[in-house]
Amino acid sequence: MHKMPYVLNSIISQLFSEYIYRVLALIAAMSLMLVSNVSSAFMIYHTANDMPSYRRHLQQMLVIIGVLLFSLASGSAFAFENNPGSNAVCPAGSTKGFLSSGSYSDVLNSFTSKDYKNVSSQTTFSGNTAANISLKIKMSIDDIEIENSGNNTTISGTTTNPAIDINRNFNSPTSYSNITLEFQDSKNGKVTYLDKVALSVFDIDKSVSSRTGWDDLIKITGVTENDGIIEGTLQTIPNSIVTKLTNGLQTSSTSNSYNCTSSLQSACQGSVLFNKPVKSVTLIYGNTNNVTSPTTQRIQLRLDSYCYTPQYTFTGSVFNDNGGIPAIENTRQDITNTFTSNSNYFNGIFDSSGNNRDSGIGATGLQVRLTNCGPNGGTNITGTTAQNILETSVPLGQYKFMVPASLLVGVAKICIVQVEPNNWEYNVDTTSNVREVNLVANVFDYKTESDGSRNLDFGEVQASNASLVLIKSQYGHSCNINSDYNGISGTSSQIPVFSIAEIKEIDSGKCIAYRIEAYNRGHIDLKDIQITDTLQTAPIKSVFVSPLPLGDPITINNNVNTLPVDKILSNKFDLLKTTSSSPTKATLYFNTKYGTTVNP
Repeated sequence: MHKMPYVLNSIISQLFSEYIYRVLALIAAMSLMLVSNVSSAFMIYHTANDMPSYRRHLQQMLVIIGVLLFSLASGSAFAFENNPGSNAVCPAGSTKGFLSSGSYSDVLNSFTSKDYKNVSSQTTFSGNTAANISLKIKMSIDDIEIENSGNNTTISGTTTNPAIDINRNFNSPTSYSNITLEFQDSKNGKVTYLDKVALSVFDIDKSVSSRTGWDDLIKITGVTENDGIIEGTLQTIPNSIVTKLTNGLQTSSTSNSYNCTSSLQSACQGSVLFNKPVKSVTLIYGNTNNVTSPTTQRIQLRLDSYCYTPQYTFTGSVFNDNGGIPAIENTRQDITNTFTSNSNYFNGIFDSSGNNRDSGIGATGLQVRLTNCGPNGGTNITGTTAQNILETSVPLGQYKFMVPASLLVGVAKICIVQVEPNNWEYNVDTTSNVREVNLVANVFDYKTESDGSRNLDFGEVQASNASLVLIKSQYGHSCNINSDYNGISGTSSQIPVFSIAEIKEIDSGKCIAYRIEAYNRGHIDLKDIQITDTLQTAPIKSVFVSPLPLGDPITINNNVNTLPVDKILSNKFDLLKTTSSSPTKATLYFNTKYGTTVNP
């Protein structure tokens, strides 16, 4: 704060005394040199005209000494001090960064645009080597009870050591400003937690007359991931008289006026260090209760250093892959274009926008785990626990794991595992319950990609919306159907009429031919389908009879030489996804004959 003309105070006296002996020694040495040189010249030339020259040299020397003296005293009083917290050692896997001088304008621009801005970091305080840190910062200021005029937010300090200058015109004892810096990873736009954040505030001073003026009070807090809001630890700054009390940082001067007028003056510098990672820091800037009528006042802020730990993020959703089609019993066997022409239906992709959209789902007992890909799904990655995907989750169905890169050093791949509840209504998967993710160097954000290169979502549908549709139809005959199941022996023109209608009356010894059609009405290839059907044994026993079963395609038939006994089991086969308004299908035919009544 500097609103009054500068007045030399006790601090300057203390700082001056540190250098006075050096100056006196310098004066003595220079005087001896001057006297020695002039005496020698006087002894050699013995002329009276040399005396004015001596005085002239002496006067010039005294002026030089005076300039040096003023420079030393001024430089000591206004000296900028590095935050000792910047010496904190970063954890393994983290990178130390110092906010570059040019990035202070980016921080200021973020306040103007109300958005995050990319900032650059350097590896040392005074160096020019860029640090490999992906960081965005947004500064926001929430002003409470301030005047409409007399407020300004700019950059001050020097080119080498700039600072955000915040000038506010408070109008009551309860006026204050919340100044917040929020951190994001510029690669993925996710919140990032910076460790060992070192921050300095300057111009913490006062000027109070009859309780009018200012008496700066600044409380500095940070938001952690697991420990809530914490305060920064005050660091020891040489010559600073800023102290930390319960309500924040303030000058410890007992006089009514202690006004630092030079930019970034160490006497009014308060520096802190956060010993836990924080996603944001906030300065609550106001006055102590010594002031009842505040005036315009200002502080300067510097973000000195931080430790950046890259974080892996793994994000996805559990979703209903129904393409917006309700699951109802009446459409369980619907193979019309209601399903086949809806490309969002049963496609393994979370289509969350546009027409025929999918939606996230949740349930008690539904979980997602991040594992090491070991047996039975693997064990959880250190530092992670299973995430519950509840019906109340926001966004519905979403999971997100954030893992410090230091925990995945040397890991080549991880697995994301879905754990489904028992007896869950969404009992048909459209995707695998295990997603393998190969970790790529310098890539930290893993999510479903729109180009299909990566899918970390888990698709589900209810049974009535399953893609696989089985339709069983039958044809009663006099045991004379041909081996191609398309005619009657001796009467090829008589085409069998298979029907899903129940055969209510059939005599014992008659035959029933069956056709089971397997359709894929969805938009994912179905693998390893196997048709099985068991004949009834009561009250009427049925048996398999000639002709042999037939498959279309023929490869699905497992009984090419002998008749099955009691039940038929096809070979495993695939059904490709539908690419038109018609579903893909495979068909299995077999013939049976009624026996005698077992349980009359």
